[in-house]
Amino acid sequence: MQREEFPSGVLGIRAHRDHVTPARVAFGGEANILSSRRCGAALQLLVTALLLQTAAAQYQRYYFANSLSHSVGSVYGSNAWATTSSSSAGAYLSAGPNAVDAPTSTQLTASFLLSIDAVSPPYVVLQLDVRDAVSGTVLAQSTIQRSDFSAANAQQWFSIYFTTPAAAANLEYRVYFVCCAAVVHYMTTIDACGGAPFQRGYAPPLMPHVTGQLVYGSVWQATTANSAAYAQYGPYVTDAPLGTTLTASYLLAIDNNNADTAQVASVDINDFDAGGVLLGSLPIYRNSFTAANAPQWFSVDFTSPAAAGHRLEYRVFSSARAALLIINTRVTQRGGSGPFTCPSFSATPSPSITSTQTASQTGTQTGTASVTASASGSLTASQTVTSVRELSVWALARGSRRARAGLGVGSCRCAKHGQMRSAAANAAPDAGTTAVDGCDGFVA
Repeated sequence: MQREEFPSGVLGIRAHRDHVTPARVAFGGEANILSSRRCGAALQLLVTALLLQTAAAQYQRYYFANSLSHSVGSVYGSNAWATTSSSSAGAYLSAGPNAVDAPTSTQLTASFLLSIDAVSPPYVVLQLDVRDAVSGTVLAQSTIQRSDFSAANAQQWFSIYFTTPAAAANLEYRVYFVCCAAVVHYMTTIDACGGAPFQRGYAPPLMPHVTGQLVYGSVWQATTANSAAYAQYGPYVTDAPLGTTLTASYLLAIDNNNADTAQVASVDINDFDAGGVLLGSLPIYRNSFTAANAPQWFSVDFTSPAAAGHRLEYRVFSSARAALLIINTRVTQRGGSGPFTCPSFSATPSPSITSTQTASQTGTQTGTASVTASASGSLTASQTVTSVRELSVWALARGSRRARAGLGVGSCRCAKHGQMRSAAANAAPDAGTTAVDGCDGFVA
């Protein structure tokens, strides 16, 4: 077995001499990877995780953000990629890696580790998706708004669930920067989550409109000065599971909620290929809002068409009787309007941007005060790791010799060549690749 340390800090262990890029570490290989004598507690735990995952034949991939392609932002720390509040809107913070090795017709989950400078106002800042570059099909997508983060400058996982195509695919896991935030993308992981629900999200700037205008960088507004018409329609998607109860949720706000009780808007789900049959609708009155200028979710349950290929629209009609804001639209299978996170990530330690670095973000968005905060993070050797998945992510993110030495790794001898490496050597600062070439395994 060959051991490598990539410049990005990812520890790669492989059972064959096939090419492994710094952007991807594939768990797999022969069942008997190491000899019974293992090099220290950290390496032993990592190998145990690898063996368990191999036995389960579970497809898993890990991509640090800086190894992907980017249309906006800059490198952040050693492995992450980030935007600022002044970064160009409407571009991909991360895209790629154009993976061709995913199993066909398999249910997988893409999880993105992100942080943001501030958690209000609740405007959409990102849209996540999985796209097959061969067919041009978006297999899954979700919007992320500021309020989806539990805290500012804190790393948090967001997941989207998808099924790989039946034919060979070329998969991209993308983070689209909508507007106006200091966002950090740390890493993306791909694996099977199991039982994850259908979910989609649609950012207002990316939807069609008959009336209104873009405000605050990512919000659509229709006022009394605009005509009464659809402030949002489309996107004519055909990806809803057939004959399934779903919930369409619209995040809206209004300038005045007590001037009268007139109808100010309506939301609906339109089956375009059934001659405009409404699968669900909801009239919205001025006093349907509990407060003025306070974003509020309005949800409609509906059953998706039983026949394949029907194009669906998630529409918002403005009656031109108020200043109406359309902030977000989500469609989910489980009810509710919040984003989904794969359950096994709920307690996963987050990888640090580097072992010692502290970085600063400043973000502003129209209508809010400027927020300046510090974003830093690190994992210590004493931190509890409670599952195979947590161990794998932790070990990949903290795979430097420094971390292994902190766990008490002593001298190690290459089983093939008898070369010695001391704990002091393990603890030395990373400076390129210092792995023992051609080493098929380590023994204590």
